Amino acid sequence: MDEGKIKGIATIVCICFCAMVGSVAVGFWLGRHSSRGSDRDTERAELYEARNESAIETVGRLESGLNAVEEQMQGLGREIESGITDVGELGSVSDRIAGASSDIADHACRIEEGIQRIERILYEAEKKSFLLEDNSDCVGSGGGG
Repeated sequence: MDEGKIKGIATIVCICFCAMVGSVAVGFWLGRHSSRGSDRDTERAELYEARNESAIETVGRLESGLNAVEEQMQGLGREIESGITDVGELGSVSDRIAGASSDIADHACRIEEGIQRIERILYEAEKKSFLLEDNSDCVGSGGGG
């Protein structure tokens, strides 16, 4: 073979060998870099997991708080319903009191009218009593004398 051909083949082999060594070096470097990335990924996954657990706990606390608020709102609703019932009962009691007041006013008017009649009767009786007294003086002085 010709020395020129051997040099050409040796050059090609050398270039291929350098390319292979370079490829192995780049692969090794990428592998190391990727493994560090895996560590970062693991750290990120652990951080995500911790945050996820924290979020789940927060949601649980919020849910518990919302349940407590719901129970309070239901209790308030029952109290409001009870208050409305009480107001209705107070309204009916008020109506009864108003009716009783009206009845009392009517009875008071009748009593007042009765008192006025009694006063008229007493006045008339007094007048008649004075007339009888005056007439008895006349009969007594004219008949006795």
